[in-house]
Amino acid sequence: MNVQKIDFKPVGFELHTSAGPVLCKKLIVAPGAWLRQIDGLSGDDRPHVRPVKGQMLAIELGEPPLCTHVIRAPDVYLAPKNAGQIVVGATMEEKGFDGRMTAGGVFELLRGTWETLPAMYDQELIDTWCGFRPVSLANFPIVRAGSHPGLFLSAGHGRNGILLTPWTAKTLTELVSPA
Repeated sequence: MNVQKIDFKPVGFELHTSAGPVLCKKLIVAPGAWLRQIDGLSGDDRPHVRPVKGQMLAIELGEPPLCTHVIRAPDVYLAPKNAGQIVVGATMEEKGFDGRMTAGGVFELLRGTWETLPAMYDQELIDTWCGFRPVSLANFPIVRAGSHPGLFLSAGHGRNGILLTPWTAKTLTELVSPA
């Protein structure tokens, strides 16, 4: 369900979504890099969050697997997955929402992979894709109450979103349902 607009009502919010309108009394806005594209938010409820492009690859892992654990190298990370592939990531590029894969980005990921695990050289390149990390101007996450009662914001976690999940969940729980 894609939220396109938020209307503020006396006792909550009306969300205009791709699936139709949704009414709610409390709302956590956590749209990733797309925060500034939601109509209806303004001022402090619309902090500047920019997309930072990250290109990634999937490479055949081999049999037996050439790697069985996550490797964090200087220029890449290598994360083996159950599907017989290893995910290689990721670039960090200030390119807005430009979702095109680039030869330079793929080259840098492949170079970093080869320098870290040379045996990957002969493996099949399965897939390439990119994503957009939501990064705040201060490079710190924004997790707080909004300017309207019942409105809460969670944004700007950058490349540490997955690592900050427990902290973000605890903080939002305390904000939404204080003890």
